[in-house]
Amino acid sequence: MKKETLFLILILFAAAGLRFWGIWFGLPDPECRSDETEIVFRALRMITGDFNPHYFVYPGLYMYLYYVCYFFYFCVLFITGNADAFIELLHRYFFDPTPFMLIARAVTATMGTLTVYLVYRMGKRLRGVPLGMTSAALLAFCFLHGRDSHFAVTDVPSTFFMTASLYFILELYQNGGRKSYLLAGLLAGLAAATKYTAILLLVPLLLAHLLRYSGEKRLLASLGDRRLWISLLVLIIAFLVTTPYTLLDFPTFWHDFLWQMQRTGHGWVIETGPGYLYHLKITFRYGLGLIWEIFLPFILIYSLFCRDRRFLVLNAFVLVNLLVIGRSNLVFARYGIPVLPSLAILTAYFFQTLLDYFSVSPGRKKVLLILVTLFLLAEPAYYLIKNNMIISKTDTRVLCKRWVESHCPNDSYILISGGRLGMPYLHRSRYTLEHTISRAKASKGHDAPVRIYGSDYFELALKTPGYPPEPFYTQFFSRGLKMSLIQARGIQYVITNSSILKWYSNTGTDFIRELEEGAELIKVFNPYPPDRKPAAYDYADGYFAPYGPVGNMIRPGPLIKIYRCPSWASIAMWAR
Repeated sequence: MKKETLFLILILFAAAGLRFWGIWFGLPDPECRSDETEIVFRALRMITGDFNPHYFVYPGLYMYLYYVCYFFYFCVLFITGNADAFIELLHRYFFDPTPFMLIARAVTATMGTLTVYLVYRMGKRLRGVPLGMTSAALLAFCFLHGRDSHFAVTDVPSTFFMTASLYFILELYQNGGRKSYLLAGLLAGLAAATKYTAILLLVPLLLAHLLRYSGEKRLLASLGDRRLWISLLVLIIAFLVTTPYTLLDFPTFWHDFLWQMQRTGHGWVIETGPGYLYHLKITFRYGLGLIWEIFLPFILIYSLFCRDRRFLVLNAFVLVNLLVIGRSNLVFARYGIPVLPSLAILTAYFFQTLLDYFSVSPGRKKVLLILVTLFLLAEPAYYLIKNNMIISKTDTRVLCKRWVESHCPNDSYILISGGRLGMPYLHRSRYTLEHTISRAKASKGHDAPVRIYGSDYFELALKTPGYPPEPFYTQFFSRGLKMSLIQARGIQYVITNSSILKWYSNTGTDFIRELEEGAELIKVFNPYPPDRKPAAYDYADGYFAPYGPVGNMIRPGPLIKIYRCPSWASIAMWAR
């Protein structure tokens, strides 16, 4: 076996291991990572025969991909005699979403690993094996890319398609072949059908096309080149074929799309202002590590003026993405993921050419390049390994679920206070489901659970044979109630959740004070030891694990407390 093949296999095994390690985090709770449920359940909902996602905050391609995966999962169950009808999968989801979440996360982890391979191929094509290996290693151990490769959301999959499109964009710059134009457009369309912001691929596509003619007088005439317009047409067709309901249900698509654009302008959950500072202080500080981030301006400036214009094409894609996410008031660390493959290649190229100025043998240059790579990766690789260790521990929400199901009688009345993402995943009684449906109708679809799950989620749950399974609970949801109202509703237990991510998990201090005076604290699930040390977070995102430094966190999840309400006689006396 060649050394090249061996090293590539080792890098890919490391990339896969770091991305699959811990993908079971938070299960069976399907909401331990925000946004996963929106995609996974809508894919399963298509089993009913309705392929309209009725939700266009994300495009539809990734939902359809999950649907195909679930169909193959059903085929396995059918062949082994464990399922008779496709609809059974939807019913099983309500009882236990674990296998469906694992399949979805495994798809993301696979696409994240394949992106590492694509980066190797791009680097090798640009400047040989050393550049390919270094680029692949930088992405394999990149904290931000590795962390988000665990999630059943669209950021890493869309980045896979974007990177594949960039590969053919660079190829069309080199050879101008019709096939390169077609594949670049096709993959750009698939990327946009996974996440809308992939439309920014138009910038490197157009730039690569124009640079082919930059030394000729017919630069403007090149805009009429049939190959370019065929590429753009293929992009549009690929998008519409894989997300057909953007046209078939255009009013819903346009409503959701405008809502997303409004969030981009006004921000979300916390005031950060324009994203430049946030991405500098949080996204790339911990996503790449301090050393890599310090070199980033030099890397981008160098690649703007280097002789090989293919690196200018990659740089253009990075810069236009940074401009868009920097100007936006909607900031999440994951918005930086699309530029990571290109940054890995540009970084490897920068240091490789920098080492060319030293009068040392080729063998020593390789050793120096390896040492530089290890130096850059030390911090992000450490964060990624620590993140995987943390999320592999049982989440506080799962511990709470197990305790409640062991200690609280079936159909107990429970008030859950704090935030939707911070609550334990307990089966809801039929009364709770019916109440949620009536509340949804009254709110005309604006109620949070309806926006998240879809309007017919709770109806489908009610129609599922044998649902809910025991133990189930009549649940009430509120940031806080007076003890007199708790008495009136017959609530027996109160579960509170709170976290540094206050928008997603925060019980009011006044309500906590009332509970401490009028109820008995019977159980606490704390992700931190008493001597808590600070950790970094992606504060705008609903993910209860640190972003970078973990401090001395023991396990993921919010702080959860369970209170037992007084007996009816005691409550009546206390209320007076």
